[in-house]
Amino acid sequence: MFACTTSQPEGGFIIHGKIKGLEDQYLYYDGDFHSDKVTVKDSFLLKKERFTLIGKVSEPTKLDFYTKDFTTFNGSLILENTKIKYSVNLNVPSKKIVKGSFSNELNNRYQHTIEHCYQSHNCEINNQVQRHLIQNTLKIVKEYPEHPVTLMGVKHLLKYLSTGYGSADLLNTIAQLLKPAFEDEPEYKRLKHFANACELRQPGQHFIQYRAMLPNGERSRVSDYYGESYLFVNCWASWCGPCREEYKHYNEVYKTFRSNGFKIVSISFDHKQSSWIKAIDKDSMQEYINLCELKNRANNIGKIYGINQVPDNFLLDKSGKIIKNNVRAAELMGVMTELYNKDLIEIAGEQ
Repeated sequence: MFACTTSQPEGGFIIHGKIKGLEDQYLYYDGDFHSDKVTVKDSFLLKKERFTLIGKVSEPTKLDFYTKDFTTFNGSLILENTKIKYSVNLNVPSKKIVKGSFSNELNNRYQHTIEHCYQSHNCEINNQVQRHLIQNTLKIVKEYPEHPVTLMGVKHLLKYLSTGYGSADLLNTIAQLLKPAFEDEPEYKRLKHFANACELRQPGQHFIQYRAMLPNGERSRVSDYYGESYLFVNCWASWCGPCREEYKHYNEVYKTFRSNGFKIVSISFDHKQSSWIKAIDKDSMQEYINLCELKNRANNIGKIYGINQVPDNFLLDKSGKIIKNNVRAAELMGVMTELYNKDLIEIAGEQ
């Protein structure tokens, strides 16, 4: 596909690249452009901080290239059949410059739109911020619904989102715009699954029938604990620092309301039983209902609800219906106090 030369092939592309601060060496790239897995397919030589690549692609395609250790340098651009100039300084990697390509300009627009919105909200996601992120992306999707880079932009967007914050309506609008051109692509199917997962998590929906292993090896279902009071279902992992930090808040809430029947179901995304058990003991979680499939992110709750990062959680009522999603740890005490006070008022009113 690529060759090192100085002339642009007819109907193809030529890339003149400069990577300031990187010594002479081979850079590697993955030829399987539709896969997230890093598989070295080929390489090209960087000499005196410069490289030239030529080739031809059937449509704009993302190219990732990197040093052998993958950490000294990794870069990316969009290939399309035109003359492209690429420049980056290792001392200022954020100042990457790609010129001469509409696809790269469009890709930069998607990324800038998403990241600018994210940073302007202090890098925090909630329902409002998520809708802003999607709305801003939707504006560009409406302009270029059939451009391959649009699908890349939506894939980039999904990395920032949580199914717990909804927005299925906007995501389905994007899916409808993309459908004629991309409905068979894996990224499109991922978008549709994400939108469906958002709908499954709406307040009032029943929590899925979920069954997993207890620390003693026996199996238990979340639905076994419905009926007495509220149930807080928390998704976490022993390797997740923020998850472990949140349990300080949860322990306090649990001690306050356990006499009311409040229970915590702790679903681990671990794959090593020893790590899972050790974290339960260290973080004083023994009184919780601890469940795990030992499948890491491939567990059923993660797949069905589209959970792409932990911590994540669900607050359920006595019948197993979702009341809230993604309750912040520091806010859980206030949420539960409000719910139990409301229950007391309703009981007093009935009497």
